[in-house]
Amino acid sequence: MIPESIAKDIAQEAIRWDEAQTFSMSDFLKRYTLHDSNWLGLHADTAWDGDATAIISFDPIWNKTGTPATSWCPDWPVLLIRFPSVASVMLANYKDIGGIQRGIGSAETETMNDGAVITVIEDHYGGEVTITHRDPVEVLCFASTGERIQLGPEPEGPCYGSQARRT
Repeated sequence: MIPESIAKDIAQEAIRWDEAQTFSMSDFLKRYTLHDSNWLGLHADTAWDGDATAIISFDPIWNKTGTPATSWCPDWPVLLIRFPSVASVMLANYKDIGGIQRGIGSAETETMNDGAVITVIEDHYGGEVTITHRDPVEVLCFASTGERIQLGPEPEGPCYGSQARRT
């Protein structure tokens, strides 16, 4: 669940992006994994900037986030990834999965010769979100209570970066 204050800020375009960490999407996925995180939504700013913000319940078990790891999703941090200069957003293979939240299985990104970046986030049920954008992305992470979290150093262990995208 998105904390009310964050949901309101997203809707009113009041997120403090000046406090964001910036990454190429490739570098972000080398440091962190979206594996086993859950989709909360995708907000496309069609009114002003043409960006899109992925809203994700970020799995603290596989990622060092500065909050205690817990298996209970409402306690998980909320991750916002702002994709700039979005050229397209495509959904594929979405179907009714019986009211189950869409857990993310993998995320991959590729930079094209013209500088466009294609990021594909696939859920455990075959649904795919493909976002064509520019780098760098901006990232903010919030505790479930709404306080901002600075993401920690590169995670250690068997499930991060390219290994996480293959599990």
